[in-house]
Amino acid sequence: MSSKTVLIGSLFLAGALAPTGGTARADNINSHGAICHNYEATQALDIDYLSVGVINNAPAPRMVICSVPRSPLAEGATPRFYIDGHNSSGTSTPCTLFVYTFLNTLRATKSFVLSGSASDVLVEFAPGVIEQYDYVSVYCTLPPNSTGMLRGVTSVQ
Repeated sequence: MSSKTVLIGSLFLAGALAPTGGTARADNINSHGAICHNYEATQALDIDYLSVGVINNAPAPRMVICSVPRSPLAEGATPRFYIDGHNSSGTSTPCTLFVYTFLNTLRATKSFVLSGSASDVLVEFAPGVIEQYDYVSVYCTLPPNSTGMLRGVTSVQ
């Protein structure tokens, strides 16, 4: 009797673990501005991390670099990224999104500017430009005196 129970239990377990054949789906990956770091080591104390993003407290512009976590996309999918920021009137935050291979070869870049009180910039690359093992980062120059903020980055899956 106990061997039948083990056999039936094993069959149920195998059925539960068997792939269903459905299409895989991934959720977007949202990263807070705290994922960013000062680009120049000597400027570490100028960068401040808030509950709503990262800012520059210095009287001069400062650069930050942020990793952009992502998952491999489905074949033929368009790589998309949203970069969110906030700028006081008259200021802007220029940025560049970089794509590197795992061998540290630059594959692609896209430059853009965050401006206005609620910036949400969509950056797209052609399908196939970003490959499975590539890394993505965004480099931004924050305006001085806490007048601009990088809220975060979203990798659209």
